[in-house]
Amino acid sequence: MEPCGFSETRARFGDFEGELVLDEENPEASTLTVTIPINSLDTGIEKLDGHLLSADFFDAATYPEATFTSTRIDRTGDSTAKVYGDLTIHGVTKPVVLDVTLNKLDTHPMSGKKAAGFNAKTTINRSEFGIGQYVPMVSDAVEIFISTETSVAK
Repeated sequence: MEPCGFSETRARFGDFEGELVLDEENPEASTLTVTIPINSLDTGIEKLDGHLLSADFFDAATYPEATFTSTRIDRTGDSTAKVYGDLTIHGVTKPVVLDVTLNKLDTHPMSGKKAAGFNAKTTINRSEFGIGQYVPMVSDAVEIFISTETSVAK
């Protein structure tokens, strides 16, 4: 997000819960669901966090969670895929496509459980989710980058 075009603002959500059901033989049959508490937003600037959580933007008091549920997975390479799904933010659900790279799928050396590490990215227009305050002074386009590892559900 770019306020007035002068700089880029980066934020992270420090908390989430999800379930990946990975079909290694047929990755297209895999499923993913994720829930993110909006209050876990962190820009590193407390005052900005408060403004982004307010009714001007996320309205976290009314819409405390964002969710993603996969609807289709298309493998695009040995370690890449497009994950199609429904993203709900601010009470609005829209289809999105995540460009995903599988970094590693193996037994985790610390837990002893099968784990998967991923990077993913997409871009959304926040106004499509009812978060259009200050557009165009604050950019509508929001780039989303995801880097995570997870134990694989059987």
